[in-house]
Amino acid sequence: MNMKTAKLAAIITGAVFIVNYVLGNLLGQVVSPLFASVPTVSAVTGTVGEKMLAWIGGVIPLRDLAGFGALAIFLSALVALMLGEYLVKEMKLPTFKGKTGRLASIIMWGAVPIYLLLVGFVAPTGSTFLGVAIHAFAVSWVAGYLAGFLKVQI
Repeated sequence: MNMKTAKLAAIITGAVFIVNYVLGNLLGQVVSPLFASVPTVSAVTGTVGEKMLAWIGGVIPLRDLAGFGALAIFLSALVALMLGEYLVKEMKLPTFKGKTGRLASIIMWGAVPIYLLLVGFVAPTGSTFLGVAIHAFAVSWVAGYLAGFLKVQI
């Protein structure tokens, strides 16, 4: 893990909150975690982060922190980015064109091993694939905008 990946995970965390707010409050569309296997889903959820924090939680009372949800999303984004970057680079998996497409591809490929670990070899529906793609592209677009605003290279 390098600092660039951690910065990008922080930006993606903010982008997830923005996209979920727009979809949930302004458009009335509930965004569900991918690991629940329902349409309009987010590949970057707090599930992995919550599991990691639960392991640490026996020593440090993390549930008392105000930003527990943001920390869980950040850790999940970090894991998805690291896995996705590895899979795209080392296994030469296909990616979409452009910065937004490449970032969306990394998020989606990074979610695959997490999905297999948490859910197993259960094939999600076609609408779930579409929901993940739409959400990943929306998050990637917002993350690209935020990265440009904050002058962070993607």
